[in-house]
Amino acid sequence: KLQNWYTLYQIYSGLKQKSKAGVYRNLIVQHYPNSLYAKIIQNPDYYKQLTGKHAEAAKLYDRTYKAFKNQEYYRALNYVERAQKNYFNDTVLMPKFLFIRAISIGKVQVPDSMYKAMQLLIKTYPHSDLIPRAKAVILMLQKEYGIGLTPSQRAALLAKEKNRQKQ
Repeated sequence: KLQNWYTLYQIYSGLKQKSKAGVYRNLIVQHYPNSLYAKIIQNPDYYKQLTGKHAEAAKLYDRTYKAFKNQEYYRALNYVERAQKNYFNDTVLMPKFLFIRAISIGKVQVPDSMYKAMQLLIKTYPHSDLIPRAKAVILMLQKEYGIGLTPSQRAALLAKEKNRQKQ
């Protein structure tokens, strides 16, 4: 509905039919006040602000990734914390920040902390492209350390892995 209403709003606005455009504007703002469409309708500069903010987040991500690659894990964690404060709405880059955060935590703390950070990433951004990697890290931690598993669950997981390797 939302996309259709926005499309109709744009069509009627383009045709200079203000009353019909207003109907769809009101529907969007009333029913989906926190949507991107409502924000763009209410503030025409919102999209420009959003893309500017994304560009800032991308620059910070580049610095974060560089720090991570250089094994400067505490610096990377500081950058991620800054991103979480300033760019928490950036659903494209935030999963990447959180993945770097999880791995960095694993480098400077105990594996259990990395496990929890990966779980948070999966829970918060279940549709991210990074989820398969996060799940692979969790599986590795379960096999290696038994994190999140009972001893019998870990034994079953290791036995399954051993049978898979034999085949």
